[in-house]
Amino acid sequence: MFQYTEKNKGKDEGILLKKVNIVGNLCAGYGEIVVNQLYQNCSHEDIEGVYVFPLPTTAVISGFEAEIGGRTLKAMVEEKDKALKIYENARARGESIFPLEEFSPHYFKIGIGKIISGETVKIKLSYVEELDYKDSSFKLTIPAVSVPKIIKNKSGFETLRDSFTGEFGRKTVGGDFEFKINIIVESLSRVDFRCPYHTINVEREGDTVAKISLNENHHFIDRDFVLFIDERETLEADGMIYEYDKSDEKKGIVYIRMIPKLDPYEDEIRENYVFLIDVSDTMEGEKLEQAKNALQLCLRNLSEGDTFDIIALGVKLNSFSKNGLIRFDADSLREASKWIDD
Repeated sequence: MFQYTEKNKGKDEGILLKKVNIVGNLCAGYGEIVVNQLYQNCSHEDIEGVYVFPLPTTAVISGFEAEIGGRTLKAMVEEKDKALKIYENARARGESIFPLEEFSPHYFKIGIGKIISGETVKIKLSYVEELDYKDSSFKLTIPAVSVPKIIKNKSGFETLRDSFTGEFGRKTVGGDFEFKINIIVESLSRVDFRCPYHTINVEREGDTVAKISLNENHHFIDRDFVLFIDERETLEADGMIYEYDKSDEKKGIVYIRMIPKLDPYEDEIRENYVFLIDVSDTMEGEKLEQAKNALQLCLRNLSEGDTFDIIALGVKLNSFSKNGLIRFDADSLREASKWIDD
């Protein structure tokens, strides 16, 4: 959406959103979304515009273009330090350069410059997103595009938040508003689709490829576009190979997904143990020492809450506990270890 400065107050409906065309490709839990928008300055005066937009929390910008007045602004996506260096060098050379800033988590803005009366602005925004996955279902969310707002005397984020959470009116975008969505889905198995807020068409090509589009005209955008992709059968292991050409060389990416079936967690069961050790004359020497060491190791592998006793078999029976099984804890372990060594 566009925000414009306080000096343009009174031209609240100056920049109108005319068209939104969203295309996307979803594959194995990841998606590339391209949002194309057409705005027009319908006021009788020029307006200084700032383009502001939100992104899903798992998305990364892959491209941005703005076409205005016969010129095209293109954003370069670079690492932060490198981008800052490019920006400073361009400023030093006197070049016109506009930083694309993340001024709050997942909210971005870029200055577009002067938009003269009657002029149109074409926006092309692309990003890559990892889809939410829960209970054998992927979830795609494309944030709603709000209408232009004037920047008030409060923080930029507060203004933006109010803009995106407010009501959207039919009159604000005009009667000739156009909203289209076309998404190609490549899945690992056959899936079903749910769209709670919009009515969609689903065209299938086999079991694993489908095209999603809107089957009705929308004259305003009132909420996010949300698409659930439900897997009919979740396999323990699946995957795919994506091949592409780069510099006359064949490249490829292998995607493997593993979802093991785990037994339900059960509370640990407390056990009762009685250890027997032969202390007769035939066990004298090294054999008895080995038996004691093994018994010490067994004791240290008990869980707190287990019960145990030790019985020594010699000329007569000798029990560690005079009262039967006792609870295993630090104190009983210390006493039992001393009893074994003695």
